[in-house]
Amino acid sequence: EDVVDHTGTLRSGVLEELALLWRRCSSAEVGGASLPRRIRIVPECLTISLELIESPELMRRTRIAERPGGIDVTSLNGLSVASFVSLDEALLAPRRLSSRQLACSLPLGSPDLLAVLPRLTGCVRLVATSTGFAHGVLTVFNWPGQNSTRTNSNKLAGLLWPAEGESSEALLMHAGDAATVTFRYSPARGLVFEPGSIECFCGVT
Repeated sequence: EDVVDHTGTLRSGVLEELALLWRRCSSAEVGGASLPRRIRIVPECLTISLELIESPELMRRTRIAERPGGIDVTSLNGLSVASFVSLDEALLAPRRLSSRQLACSLPLGSPDLLAVLPRLTGCVRLVATSTGFAHGVLTVFNWPGQNSTRTNSNKLAGLLWPAEGESSEALLMHAGDAATVTFRYSPARGLVFEPGSIECFCGVT
């Protein structure tokens, strides 16, 4: 099965399945040869990168901005899911506000995955290269032999950037400002990405 599914995200449970495979097979032998040498997983390595984007369509689809009957219901945005999956790039028409930055690399085809996953935690700094509204962060999956500008899915996925303060307005960023995204591995939730802080060119917010 594909590691990255048709929604543009990691297939649910795939890291746990591979970890279990390596735990069971790393010490086994077949015909006097170490079993891991007989196992080939494709892709052998998976890299995950992040891009900060502006997309009014993403905001329209994921946040409440209207006031039906004059009633302010924007507080409901706090109950919304903080991520998005399976959205068409042509529909979202995302404008990249930052360059693509590597978050982590997973050695799927090696027993080293067992040691990497428990220590998998970090922070990615996405520096805005132009002025725009921070609507979300794309998660981009790549592996050796793949076109570096595409994933195996025509769908986009990622996390939504929180609205500014109590309002439903997206955060306006200027060139030089930076958004930080933290990531970690959880056996219960898999690979988790979360929005961090905003570093303004003149200070930190």
